[in-house]
Amino acid sequence: MRDWRKFVVQLFGSLDFLYGAAGIYFVLDGLVRMSQSVQHLAKFRYEPIAFDVELAINVMFIAGLILAGYWLVRLDRRGTVLSNYVFAFEILFWVGTTVVDLQLGMSHNRTAVEISNGMAAVGGTANMGTALQILTGYPIIGLVVLNIVRKSMDRKKLWRTLEPSSQQSRVAHP
Repeated sequence: MRDWRKFVVQLFGSLDFLYGAAGIYFVLDGLVRMSQSVQHLAKFRYEPIAFDVELAINVMFIAGLILAGYWLVRLDRRGTVLSNYVFAFEILFWVGTTVVDLQLGMSHNRTAVEISNGMAAVGGTANMGTALQILTGYPIIGLVVLNIVRKSMDRKKLWRTLEPSSQQSRVAHP
């Protein structure tokens, strides 16, 4: 019978792949639709910069998620470590951009308000790669469940380890 902990880790690895694939699809579909649309012209001065920065960060999150998924499916402990970083930074990014946008928007500084308008204008489109994860709460669920299972797998030593082959571990004595 298969160990439930390995099943859970591999399930989250598969979910990472699915969320990563969905993120890639949404990013590419959004970029294609925006390139065909005349309405893509920036209404706010800092909108193109905000879009490029947020989209680049989302692509990095998706790449990290796919790599973590690969490692989790292979039962490599590095997958849980990378998942912790990706999920934590996704949550911090979402909360951070919301707080910064709100603070800039409420500022009496004209440039700060323009930056806030640019961030608000692209918030939905630039974050389309991770939007499904945020909507379903996947980063929080992944953080909690994977860390509980990781601790149990650490105690039972269930991770796949890369041991040197018997040929490499033999030392030739003259």
